[in-house]
Amino acid sequence: GPALFEVLRDMDADHAAKLTPAARHSIWLMVQHMRVWQEFGYEALHGKPLPMQDDSSPVGWQPILTVSEAAWQRELARLRDSGEKLTQKAASMEDRRLNEQVPGRAYDFG
Repeated sequence: GPALFEVLRDMDADHAAKLTPAARHSIWLMVQHMRVWQEFGYEALHGKPLPMQDDSSPVGWQPILTVSEAAWQRELARLRDSGEKLTQKAASMEDRRLNEQVPGRAYDFG
C-alpha cells in the first residue's frame, strides 16, 4: 500500500480528529500512538526500559485537547522526526546488538 505520509499528506485536522461509529480511535490518535511508540523504541535503543502496558494504562492514547491545523501539523512533524531518529539509530546499530534484550521486555532487538 501507499506510504504513511502519502496517505496523510492532504488530510486536514478536522478529518484526522473525527471519530466514526466503527472506529475506536481517530486517525490523529493513531498518529500520536505511532509517534509515542517510536519515541519509546528510540529510548530503548539507548537503554531505557519500554513502559509496561495493560488495559488500565493506555500508553500513547492521550486525548487530543486542541483540534487545529497547527496542532495537527505539529503532530505530523513529530511523527516524522521520531521516525527519522529511530530509523537512523537502528541503521547505525551494530549487528551484535540485535541479540541484546530490549530493556523492559523478554525479547531481543532482533
